[in-house]
Amino acid sequence: MKNAKEPESVAIIHCIGSRDKDYKDYCSSVCCLVCAEFAHMIEKHSPEVKVYDIYADWCVPGKDNQAFWIP
Repeated sequence: MKNAKEPESVAIIHCIGSRDKDYKDYCSSVCCLVCAEFAHMIEKHSPEVKVYDIYADWCVPGKDNQAFWIP
């Protein structure tokens, strides 16, 4: 950070333009899992930082990956 301090909060924005018939009508099936892993990394290293996930819908394929999804 510019001021060398940890942020108070972080927003992770999912699905920018995907699943929109006028832009990209498909889902990569990867981004949500990567975002969830990133959120867990932030929470592990900086538990005082509030993480906000902004999404329209989750897509975390695979039964082993469902553990990353926390409503």
